[in-house]
Amino acid sequence: MSNSVQDWLDALEDVDDATREEAAKALAEKGDPKTLESLLVALEDDYWSVRSHVGWALAKIGGEKAVEGLITLFNDNMMEVQAEAVQAMASVGKGVIPQLLTCLKDKRWRVREQAAKTLGELRDPQAVQGLILVCRDRDGAVKSAAAEALGKIGNAKAIPALIKLFKDTSKIVRETAGTALMYVGKESVDALLESLKDPHFVVRCHAVRALGGMTTDY
Repeated sequence: MSNSVQDWLDALEDVDDATREEAAKALAEKGDPKTLESLLVALEDDYWSVRSHVGWALAKIGGEKAVEGLITLFNDNMMEVQAEAVQAMASVGKGVIPQLLTCLKDKRWRVREQAAKTLGELRDPQAVQGLILVCRDRDGAVKSAAAEALGKIGNAKAIPALIKLFKDTSKIVRETAGTALMYVGKESVDALLESLKDPHFVVRCHAVRALGGMTTDY
């Protein structure tokens, strides 16, 4: 098959899944802005691998419209596509942080979750306050993603919010918060030691594990 951009765009509309997948992958490598509109249409492709490659193509093209298209993949029904969208978005760079912070308020929980994960990949302190607020999200997956992101950023401002997550009803959220505090490091020690006095057994357990560098089951 010819490797011209138009040939790949034609192939992107083929009935064969493998052909469309190959086309999407080739277009992702090219990152040609002239393909943007066709790529945005392909976000609705039935084959998950096509959507995944389209996300990388949009990331390479960049710009507000491409980023908005990439954000739609945060809400994809395939976890593989969501994960690739996070990595693709992170590859765009820190310029997308304002849009990601807006995504933390999105009504769709998957969008909030994947936005938090992307902010964790970017590891920029300007995201800390937004992620702290998301630690109060109604969805456990979002809270867990926010806690993990705060751990990756490692900013001490997140310590009180992470300590509060020790009282969350979700064990996954509690353990993620403990791991995050481990990554924050020595600045979290005083707060963790204070948590050893907490009347709640679960809080004391997670404080001990964070201090000891453990998040094993109990």
